[in-house]
Amino acid sequence: MQWELEGNTEGFQYCTALRIPRGPEGTVGRRIYRTGNYSTDTTNPNPTLAYLDDVKNNVDELFFDPYASNTLGSTAPGANESVPMPVPRARFSAVYKDCLFLDGGVVDPYTLVYSHPDKIDQYAAESFIRLQASAGGITGLFSLYTSLVILRESGIDVVQGDFANGFVSTTVTNQVACRSANALDSVPGVGLMILAQDGIYLLSGGLVGGAEFTVTRVSDPIEDWVSRITPDCIARAVARYTPLTREMHFYVPIDGSDRPNVGLIYHVDKKAWTTREGFPVGAIDRLYTGELVFGHNEGITPTTQNDPAGLFVITNSRHMGGFLDNDQYFLNGPPTSKYKSAWLDLGDAQAQKQVHYVTIWVKTEGSQGIKLSAYKDHQLNANSQTSEYKLQPPDKTLKRVMGPTTFPTRETAIFNTDVWQRADFVPMRFSVATQSAAWFAFEIESVEDFTLVGWEIEFTARGTRVIKGHAV
Repeated sequence: MQWELEGNTEGFQYCTALRIPRGPEGTVGRRIYRTGNYSTDTTNPNPTLAYLDDVKNNVDELFFDPYASNTLGSTAPGANESVPMPVPRARFSAVYKDCLFLDGGVVDPYTLVYSHPDKIDQYAAESFIRLQASAGGITGLFSLYTSLVILRESGIDVVQGDFANGFVSTTVTNQVACRSANALDSVPGVGLMILAQDGIYLLSGGLVGGAEFTVTRVSDPIEDWVSRITPDCIARAVARYTPLTREMHFYVPIDGSDRPNVGLIYHVDKKAWTTREGFPVGAIDRLYTGELVFGHNEGITPTTQNDPAGLFVITNSRHMGGFLDNDQYFLNGPPTSKYKSAWLDLGDAQAQKQVHYVTIWVKTEGSQGIKLSAYKDHQLNANSQTSEYKLQPPDKTLKRVMGPTTFPTRETAIFNTDVWQRADFVPMRFSVATQSAAWFAFEIESVEDFTLVGWEIEFTARGTRVIKGHAV
């Protein structure tokens, strides 16, 4: 930085007005260095440039310097140790080993630059890493424990090392297309879960002590949902992990939507996936308490009441938000939870079977209602649907929702009058009328919490077999 003296400084012991030039476009502040004063404030002025002060804007052109030489800070870096901002139009950033890493932007998507430790605004001329072009440009950065993960158009790289000894990049895979910079997060004890163009992958392991990184596709159980993701809008997908419920949340656009409209939730403890609809997530993050907070992806509509504006929190509540009516807040209804079995051939895919009953084993958790739908031969619509039953022991009468129950529950019990025991595993037997079928599946659903332990199917086979099919 060069400057010139401004005005008459006669009569001042060590006060100087400096005219400082503005920085290039994109500059947000300027740092001033100067030598010691050749004046009465020091008898042995130091000709070395040292830190003076920061100008936290790119507008002011006049700086007043009242500082004595003994108040100057650290020595100014050399010409090659502090160059102008090398990537003023960076798109992605991450902090690793106390250095700020930035991509080269659209004009240079294969270069990664890094700052000095703890000095995010100071870059040396040679502080950069040039990536191989075979895996495509950089599409995201994420700091993971002892490595910096680099997402690329058709692969994943990792950077390890430190500033003193140098950083080194290593290719983990060049077969995974990662184009969702905000749809990844680390899951403690599991690894880094990443949304790619063809599914969700788990990056685990490391390169320390002879270990290796492994990349595993973990979204096969929900392939029917993953295959519906809108490819051109996958960059809008977002994800975050919550330690409160030990769940990894992915919100993705499907069926041609241009913004996320479905949630794909991985439950760490159960190692299972569930889906959620009706969550208009545009951006998501985690509070210090663990709750997930998101911004509405449609924003505000000034012409209507109850505008979906502001921030929303994902909690354990069984309600899909709420609404204001005058000064009162009312909760919306709970979402519907569903479990659908795989298509079952019941031992022989060619034999015709007649299913009579489906028995599910559940926990007695009160007066929650649950109903079952039956499907046959890969049809999309249910062939039969039973009335809704309550989660009650099988020996209690009038267990249908339409009538009362003699089993006291937490929702209806009278204090100091009714007594109930802890939840037990009980069978609930549903009658099914699908006639003959080669394949069978069932679906249970409820708007309440229920715990499914297992199921049984009772059927008869009459020996009828399909020996010839019809080609279409």
